Amino acid sequence: MKMPERTAKRKAFTLLEIIIALSMLVLILGSVYGTYSAATRALAHSKPKHALQQQAKVFLQRIASEIRCSYAGYQDKSPQPATNNIRTGERELLKQEDASLFEGGEVSSGRSFLQFVTSAVASKREHSLGGLAIVEYMLDSSTNTLSRSKRRYVGGFEVDKDNYNWLVVLENVQAISVEYFDGDEWLKEWNSNDMEGLLPQAVGISLVMQSEDVGPLSFVSTVKIVCKANKLGGVTVQKTTESDKMLQSIGNNQKTND
Repeated sequence: MKMPERTAKRKAFTLLEIIIALSMLVLILGSVYGTYSAATRALAHSKPKHALQQQAKVFLQRIASEIRCSYAGYQDKSPQPATNNIRTGERELLKQEDASLFEGGEVSSGRSFLQFVTSAVASKREHSLGGLAIVEYMLDSSTNTLSRSKRRYVGGFEVDKDNYNWLVVLENVQAISVEYFDGDEWLKEWNSNDMEGLLPQAVGISLVMQSEDVGPLSFVSTVKIVCKANKLGGVTVQKTTESDKMLQSIGNNQKTND
């Protein structure tokens, strides 16, 4: 018996097959676009966040190098003579015992909250004057900026306030607080004159930054000070003590939060 011949081969898709194919194509394109859009938004958000992190990192490294090289001066309380400035003539200087070589207090807008003498200066001019500078920091809450002043230190503090030269070193500062470690506990304030001329063993800095595009970011840094007053003048490196070991353990636990 002869089998019937098969019908001619189909040369086109059915409407149902076309609809299924188009639906799958739309799903694939939607998934690709969603992934691309999410990646673009994440990248756009990460750029300002990364910028804030970099700014905070640079600032904390800078202030850490300055604090680490703080100058304790002499234990000799004899008055420091005034010095002559070749360009401006004689300038009045405060006695060294009248002005604290390291002073930190409550952060208040428009007022200096940290002042210290440091040997970490990059200016060749200051280096030629003995390598010491007076550094101060001030927060302006109205503009959320942190300003820094650096001026020369030659055996005393200049009275002339016009020589401060405040410069903005950090923007988008929401808050900043500083604590001082005396070997046993963290203190909110420090005045080397009230501490028999001693510097804090370490300084803890807590910084909060925020911009229009990025929410609050917190950063914490602990800086150990390695110098103390020398009876013979100058600066010496501290010897390792039990409090130093405690401080090292604290420093290991307090790392900068990126």
